[in-house]
Formats: sequence, C-alpha cells, structure tokens
Amino acid sequence: ASGCGEQVAAIKAVAKVAKTAAKQAERAKEAESAEKAQAAEAADEDGTTPANDPAAAAEDPAAALALAAQKMQQQGALRKGPVVNWRKLIGFLPDEIGGFTATGDAKGTTTKMAPVPGAAGTEVRREYRQGDARARVTIVDTTMSPALLSAFKLTAGMEEDSSDGYTKGTTIAGHPARVEWKARSKQSTATVLVGDRYLVTVRVRNTSRDDDAAKLAAALDLAGIAAVEPDPA
Repeated sequence: ASGCGEQVAAIKAVAKVAKTAAKQAERAKEAESAEKAQAAEAADEDGTTPANDPAAAAEDPAAALALAAQKMQQQGALRKGPVVNWRKLIGFLPDEIGGFTATGDAKGTTTKMAPVPGAAGTEVRREYRQGDARARVTIVDTTMSPALLSAFKLTAGMEEDSSDGYTKGTTIAGHPARVEWKARSKQSTATVLVGDRYLVTVRVRNTSRDDDAAKLAAALDLAGIAAVEPDPA
C-alpha cells in the first residue's frame, strides 16, 4: 500500500508541474508576436509540433515538459535487470539518525508479478520520533518503475515559493534532490535520487524546522545505498 502511495504522489507531482507549465505557456503565447505565430503555423504545416520538435519546445514550457516526459519514459523503458531485494537496503535505516530515534523495526517488501510487465518493486521504510516530531524514511528501487524516476526528474527543477511553503530542487550530499515545506501542516520533505536508481524520501511531520527532512537525508549513508547492486539473475 505504501508503494502505491509513492506512485500516486509521483503522479500528482507531475500533474502539478504540468499545470504550472501550462499556465506559463498560455501567458507566453499571449505575448508572442505575429511573426512568431506565423512561424509556428508554418512549422505545423511541415508536420512538426512542439511535442516532437526540440526547437519549438525550447520556446514552449508545456511542450518542453511533454518532450522531457517522452524521453524519460523511453529511457526508463530501456532499464533492465532485477530489482534489489529488500534485505540489501534495510540496513541503511539505522536505529537513530540526526537526533531522531526509531519507534519500531524497519519494514521491507519486494514484489514481483511475472505476468505483468514492469510490475516489480522494492521498498524499505522506518518510522522515527524526536519529541512531537514524527519522521518516515523510505528507500525505493525504481528499476522497474520508470514512472517514479521520470516523475522525480520532471519535478526536481521546479521551484515554487508561497505563503503556504515552498518546493525547490537542490543537491544533498552531491545527489540531486527536491525539498518541500508545507507551513500549514508543518511538514518537511526531502526526496533524493541516489545512483540514478534509488529514491530516498524523508518526510517529517509536526516540525517547526523546514530543513529537518534534508538534514536527516544527508545523515543517511547515501553513498552506500548508491553502491547496492542486485544479486545476479
């Protein structure tokens, strides 16, 4: 159930970026000159569209998003090999991290459904506590889940700052990451892509510190996680 939740969150994240990009594209189109409009019409007559034309996509945020998604899905589809068994990842969830103490044992799951292409995945997770703050750390192997990987890459560069909080791309211990802060719910989240394979997500609830999740993520052995390889098939 937790794995499905991560995929739903990823889909929502992509939808949010698509909505933002669509608004930007609409404003850009309103400001376009007649000359550019005529050039676009000429390009359409030649059979090229922003969705498959890199030159057009460079001037259209929505088209750029579509083109990036298409490329990432194609790249994800080329990934081969078995997912890592949960036993190889569970040791990266320690009893204590950054002042937070585990409230129970770490949990791990590896799921394989041979009749369904791509229906395989591994996730490990553990709950932590520090005072009133609660944290959950999850590690997901995206080898057979290109949608998760694509969703992260599409949203990693998104930046939004408002009275409700913020989301922005950054790096944590040298790895690409996305951090998010929700002021109303007092929730800090950090998602890190490790080894272009593992998504490490730290979510801290009921905290007054917007960087709690990023600090916990940095305290993990991210280099060790990146080095984990599956057993030979």
